[in-house]
Amino acid sequence: MRTEFDPQDEGEVTQVLRQPFYHSWFINQFGHLRAVWRIVALLFITFVLAAAFGWLVSFAPFPDEGDALLTWQELGNRGGFLIAMILAAFITLRRIDRRPITLLGLGLLQGWKRDLGLGLIVGIAMISTALGCLWAGGWLSLSLNEITLSLFGALCKALLLFFVAALMEELMLRGYIFQAFIEGSRVWIAIIVLSSIFSVMHFDNPDATIPSALNIFLAGVLLSVCYLKTRSLWLPTGLHLGWNWMQSSFWGMGVSGYHVKWSVFSAEAHGADWISGGQFGAEASIFATVVISIATYLIWKTDRFGVEKGLAEQWRAYPKGYGLKPHG
Repeated sequence: MRTEFDPQDEGEVTQVLRQPFYHSWFINQFGHLRAVWRIVALLFITFVLAAAFGWLVSFAPFPDEGDALLTWQELGNRGGFLIAMILAAFITLRRIDRRPITLLGLGLLQGWKRDLGLGLIVGIAMISTALGCLWAGGWLSLSLNEITLSLFGALCKALLLFFVAALMEELMLRGYIFQAFIEGSRVWIAIIVLSSIFSVMHFDNPDATIPSALNIFLAGVLLSVCYLKTRSLWLPTGLHLGWNWMQSSFWGMGVSGYHVKWSVFSAEAHGADWISGGQFGAEASIFATVVISIATYLIWKTDRFGVEKGLAEQWRAYPKGYGLKPHG
């Protein structure tokens, strides 16, 4: 059976044949820049903006706080880098992808406070469960510190600094790069690669161990699941913040090998490091392995978390692989 020939089909075929052989290295079958090059563009823009913000921050008159872990200068440095990453992601989305900036996952859409709050609660509950098991088994001793106004101020300062740090890491590892990676490959590949990078980032931390590397990798998987369930960075940011702040500023245990000066309790680990976590903190404990694994399964299976309606509608316009023909 013959079909009517459309001259437009011939034009499209000819246009494809005229493309140079390397055209497909940069442009996918939908006419969009491939994910890898969009990620490269994002990194370049981030580097330029971060250098500019870092230069500006260097002129700020921060107070000398010695070698304290949580300082206002550290907040300035991290804050500048965070702003650079947000702006770079927005520029990439709007100017290269030509998509709404809300797809980054930081939009203040309905439900963002709920996701942030629930993440905070889950993170606090997880670390408290792990530390509770350690305390009950005799692998951790706790002593209450003196409650003063100075301590309250330090707790508020730590909460702000840990929030900036958590949001920065989530934007870096569960933000645009993670999202573009999924579009260019597979979800499970993106999770494994970015979670591995998350773990490697902590290799040089004080008192790092093999169990700590494994647990941080598992934490990366958990945080990736939190993003995928909501398509929002608020849930993983809240969980990340709740875990770090509660472990260090409340319970007084090390967080990824670092210890804060002010905390509600003072904690001392006992026994083998693979059980107690040692000086690295609960991230290196076998109890953290169990808690993180269970939390990952429960969050993946629960219907408690979901994509906000407006955000879901925006994402439905951009299926996996960014598979829309270019407009105009």
